[in-house]
Amino acid sequence: MKHAFCTAACCGLLLSLGAADRLIIEDFSDVGTWRAWSRQNVTPGKWFGADLVLGATPDASRDDGYAGKLRFDFADPAKTGSIEYQRAKASQPEVFADGVEFDADARGIPGKIRFILEDTNGKRFATEPVELTGSGWKRYRSEAGRKAEEFTPPFKLYRLRFEASGVSGNNYILIDDIALTGGVSRKRKVSIRPVLAPLATEPGRPGKTAYRLRSASEQPIEGKVTYRLFDRHDKCVMEKTLPVKLAPFGSAVTEIDLPPLAEGSYHASCEFVSGKIKTDYPDWVGVFRPNNGRNNDTPMWFGIQDTVIWNCEAENELHNQWKKQAGFDIERFGITGNRIDDGDVNNFPAVRKFLDSYRQLGMLCCFSYTEGVPAVTQNTPKHRGAPTNSAQFRKHMDKVFGCIRPFEPVRYFEFWNEPDLDFYNGTIDEYLSALKVVHDSRNAVAPGIKITTGGVTILHPREKKNFSRDVYARGKGLYDIACFHAHGSLMNYSERQEMVEKWLGEAGVDLPVCNTETGDRAGYAADTIRRQAETLVRKIVYAKSRNTEFYTWFTLQDYWDMDPEADDSFGLVTSDNRPKPSFVAYNELIRQLGNTGRGELLKNTGELDIYRFLSSDGKREVLALWPRIGGTRHLLPLEGSGELAAVDLYGRPVPAKVQYNYAAIPVEDAMYVSFPAGAFRYGSAVAAQKQTVGGSAGTDARVELTVRNPFPQAAQVEFDGGRRSLKAAETATLPVRLPIPADARNGIFTTEKKLRLASGNETLELTVPVTVNVSYPVASGRKPAQELVLDTLDRVNEMSFDPNIRRWMGPKDLSCRFAMTRENGNLNLDIRVTDDRHVMNSTPDEAWKDDSIQVGFATLDGKFTEVTLSGKDGKGAVYAHHAPDPALRNEWKVPAKVTRTGDVTHYEVSLPLAKLGIPDKTGTLFRFSFLVNENDGKGRIRWIEWMGGIGRAKNPDEFGWGILK
Repeated sequence: MKHAFCTAACCGLLLSLGAADRLIIEDFSDVGTWRAWSRQNVTPGKWFGADLVLGATPDASRDDGYAGKLRFDFADPAKTGSIEYQRAKASQPEVFADGVEFDADARGIPGKIRFILEDTNGKRFATEPVELTGSGWKRYRSEAGRKAEEFTPPFKLYRLRFEASGVSGNNYILIDDIALTGGVSRKRKVSIRPVLAPLATEPGRPGKTAYRLRSASEQPIEGKVTYRLFDRHDKCVMEKTLPVKLAPFGSAVTEIDLPPLAEGSYHASCEFVSGKIKTDYPDWVGVFRPNNGRNNDTPMWFGIQDTVIWNCEAENELHNQWKKQAGFDIERFGITGNRIDDGDVNNFPAVRKFLDSYRQLGMLCCFSYTEGVPAVTQNTPKHRGAPTNSAQFRKHMDKVFGCIRPFEPVRYFEFWNEPDLDFYNGTIDEYLSALKVVHDSRNAVAPGIKITTGGVTILHPREKKNFSRDVYARGKGLYDIACFHAHGSLMNYSERQEMVEKWLGEAGVDLPVCNTETGDRAGYAADTIRRQAETLVRKIVYAKSRNTEFYTWFTLQDYWDMDPEADDSFGLVTSDNRPKPSFVAYNELIRQLGNTGRGELLKNTGELDIYRFLSSDGKREVLALWPRIGGTRHLLPLEGSGELAAVDLYGRPVPAKVQYNYAAIPVEDAMYVSFPAGAFRYGSAVAAQKQTVGGSAGTDARVELTVRNPFPQAAQVEFDGGRRSLKAAETATLPVRLPIPADARNGIFTTEKKLRLASGNETLELTVPVTVNVSYPVASGRKPAQELVLDTLDRVNEMSFDPNIRRWMGPKDLSCRFAMTRENGNLNLDIRVTDDRHVMNSTPDEAWKDDSIQVGFATLDGKFTEVTLSGKDGKGAVYAHHAPDPALRNEWKVPAKVTRTGDVTHYEVSLPLAKLGIPDKTGTLFRFSFLVNENDGKGRIRWIEWMGGIGRAKNPDEFGWGILK
């Protein structure tokens, strides 16, 4: 999802003069939660999530079945109690607002509500307070008042403030349909949101999806909804248009009948058009069979992290349904010590309620003590500081372990979240002293619980020097499992995993590892959201091939909706409760690898990475595999006999026909192949593409197929209308000419060829995939270079939702023209960036923080290099942050010049092909990607990127392709 913003002046052009619009910004139908912030007169020990929360609650009297339940717990009735609630999702719409309307049922509680609005300059003011009266649902209005004249519209909601006098104890009111009134832009005249539904659509059966459309207009609106559904290859599999009528300020539910669909994750678009009013909603449909409970009884446990203590009750109930559907084994439950115990008062009952849900779900729990020791455990108070009063800390830990001991699902205790970063404000010695107290308390109070180290990040630019290594080495004997964190790609994960194993070996520690936080940002484009699923499968399969006790994916659901600036797209489910491809993929992974042992990476498997797993009863083998080079397609040749089944990462069957003790299974992404133990082995392909081939759009590519005669006698090969003979066991090469369309996009272009081998009465018919990687042509010498142009919104990645920072305004705000040639052993980069202001104040090693360009290169044998180009006033610099040779991870002394004319910054840089590991030879195929950073004086605020693999996470599998001409 891309967020479009415009200035007040621009928005004004889209408004109807004299409009009296009413835009509902929160109806609670997405079962979301608002965070509790500033508070007064709250009962000690009561905290956000457990006691103080505004979130959805089922209410059949409301049009969408939900209302908001505002919970509070005030101490002294003689004093005014107040709490402010905030939700980033409700703060997105901007309106030329004159007030806020809402419905409420005060339930007899004498309270007041006002709203804090934020203007286009980030300045804030409060609306007039509204007194709540009586019981039953009533409509209320809070005026912006004369105060608003001092601020610059449009306005958006910042926070809701509830206060009450003469009230004490735990209680709640109900609130719903919070709306900004005033002038609303055409873009927001009609909103579209999905109606809550189960995550799974049954494969092979007609399905249904539904959307609620709401009108912000005082006039009736008639229009059409067009719904389109796309498969994983972006092929439209259905399109339907339906009429819609909306009464003034009304709503309507549009139901869409889905055709029978195969297993998979389908991208959808729901678009509404009425004259100049146009809005759309990007969506996902998951077609899969849920596991509906755990099917794994042995480590490695398949885990998830959820924001349990932040969620309202209804949201947790919904999430528990999802957890059961997928069949997760374990959850990381995070808590801060000072939230549950401050020495005199504790809130262990709330903790026990959360922990009891794992018992009901049949799940295990890793209790994560993330940070925040009680003040009484510190001789001098220090935010995120270590406990310096060991006696008091021991008392505290005895109480904590006493609280969780009765709950059998709690098997693990993690001490501190990323203590190697600024989540922990202390030394390694202080951390290890605290870990010893935790260890001793566990031994005395809850000896059955295993202790993990803090989840350290291993490699991080802000890591305290050697902290991660020393936790494992110097903490020897104080923990049972070595814990670490690793977001991003499999490359990031495996590098950290193997470094942990190295450190443990050097320290003489023979213990399993676990990961309590590992995810991957999905972003908001369909292709990057799908890539998240691919990354998830690869990382979990790899982890299960190591000595891993449990693996925790971060997170169950996106939570950008709760906090401004939150990590926004790690979830398996969107904030509107729709299953991303990653949820469907995780569900299938658990089905395939549940109750299998530790995996084994097979050797000598050509262009494929293949991991072999054996079921715990020894009867079934499962191969989890994918192309070693992302974005390529290959065949898995198997020799043997018996039952053979293959599915893709979503569970969709893949052809796996066995003929003459041979099967050739197409592999273009992560997938699974299963068979009775010992029935098949990796074999020699009868017919397959000889090597990875590249070619530029509009040219002919030459592909070679290798064909082997599998019969004991001579055979005839029929292919592409031709015929030739092969002796027994003979191998031949067949050329294939493959025209690449002129409009082919950079990436994989594939077709299939039919091949028939006949020997006597025996015939073998095969379908062979033929693939070319459409590549950017790197012109040689002085020949004209092809330009790559980045100037559209879909290439923009905003890093901040700060209202003081305007959104991307178009190509004049930030755009790029990229060209690359080769000459005399160098890649010559000529890049022109249009930017209204060029900011460069950093040293070359930190130039990515300012206006700069990052370029990544990868060779087909896995060598990955990333350089940052920067400079000003005619001087340029090249700094390599990533290179296979550590000696190259520094500033490169190569020709580099950066000049500026008007609003265009011109980068001219020459990079030696030898340093990049790319052979200087015509036809050489390689991977590359690039992004342009923008800093307009307020820090790095956005980037534009070609392909991917740099900005969200370092992942060469997302790179595009280049070929030397």
